[in-house]
Amino acid sequence: MRKYFHLHFALLILSVFTFSPSIAQVEVILKPGPLEGKDAYVNSYYERLDSTQSIIAAAWTYDGTEGIGRSFIQFNLPQLPDSISDFQAFLNLYYDPTSHHVGHGGDNVCKLERIIEHWTEKGVSWHVQPAVNSDNAVFLPASITSNQDYPNIDVTQLVLDMYAHPDSSFGFRLSLVDETIYRSMILASSDHSNPDLWPSLVIRYNTPCDAPIASFKYINYNNAVHFIADSVDNGEYWWSFGNGYFSDLKSPSFIYTQPGTYNVCLSISNNCGTDTYCDTIVVCEETIYGTFTSRTEGNFAYFVSNVLSDKVDLLWDFGDGFITDIDNPAHYYGQPGKYLVCMIAKNYCNQVIFSDSLYILPIQPQVKNSDVIQLYPNPTEGVISISHGGIPAEFKSIRVINFDGTIVLNEGHYRLIKKENGYFCDFTGLESGIYTIHVVTDIGVFTQKAVIIATK
Repeated sequence: MRKYFHLHFALLILSVFTFSPSIAQVEVILKPGPLEGKDAYVNSYYERLDSTQSIIAAAWTYDGTEGIGRSFIQFNLPQLPDSISDFQAFLNLYYDPTSHHVGHGGDNVCKLERIIEHWTEKGVSWHVQPAVNSDNAVFLPASITSNQDYPNIDVTQLVLDMYAHPDSSFGFRLSLVDETIYRSMILASSDHSNPDLWPSLVIRYNTPCDAPIASFKYINYNNAVHFIADSVDNGEYWWSFGNGYFSDLKSPSFIYTQPGTYNVCLSISNNCGTDTYCDTIVVCEETIYGTFTSRTEGNFAYFVSNVLSDKVDLLWDFGDGFITDIDNPAHYYGQPGKYLVCMIAKNYCNQVIFSDSLYILPIQPQVKNSDVIQLYPNPTEGVISISHGGIPAEFKSIRVINFDGTIVLNEGHYRLIKKENGYFCDFTGLESGIYTIHVVTDIGVFTQKAVIIATK
């Protein structure tokens, strides 16, 4: 089945059939419709014919009077490149089933000749016909069936003559070779109601070309990226931004909604081939803003990040040799003093360091630790009892710190069991060593050392 476009104007299609590093084959299809098509049918019997859906070559009788019919058709030829090879041209004509002349008939061998005088659809008639040149005329064989189509008529030399003599070339004349009755060839014109039947002229040729070389640069404004194609080729561009979005602009700009690493590819195609170039780009979060706050409670410090940007990784340096990547950490300082605490915030491209001084004040209880906290047994292989000493004090919170300063047990942990006068603390399974029991009371902060001997 022939494919067509419902367009009432001259249709020009360029497509690549094949390519090599230096040659491209180009095809041009001219298939004008009623508005742009130029064709006419004249007959010696009629003084004038209005626009008709047919182009006819005929010798017949009309109301008993003999009449001869001829037709004219002209295409607006496209401009050709300066250097071409293997030029070919083919005319496609189709039977018109709606014509008053029903079916091809008789020995209807026809010829196509080059029209050498200007003509118009309204101005041409049997008595006003443009002259023709019979050089390189093309002959259409007699029809085998009454509804035969005539596709792929080789008119290469005729069209080459038209290009060679543009000032005296005005299309094709279709006429019978023998204009004696009864014979006819009935074909559809560009005014036909069925676009499938419109005449078309196909031109093919080879042209030298260079395959494109794809390459690009880009300018990154955080999440907005401007891409610049390096190629000077004026082919077709196709960008893949690495996130499911595309563009056919030569040098597009694109805004990424998420920071990250994207594989961006540019493909450039022309009549001679396609080339693709890919590069990895990093899209950054906007500038990192914010800082952090801290508060101390005895030897403990608590930190809260106030960074305003999303997709940011944090690293804390507590100034005493310990670091963490927890967002809002707590840290135990083994000694009082002044510490420089730094929060390093970074994303894909940027890194900002926020620093501040932190003071850990010495714990100066008014009484001895042992007067407030009693541990038993100590050393222990498992459970230890943490009880009030001789001086009554309200236990507010409790933490257990290991020998490297890490909190291993905290208020509410299942290993810390509150009792009437203190806590039971289960050290089973922990490493052997010296642990610090850190108790906040209503009269101050007190600590005791617990020696843990792990059982084998």
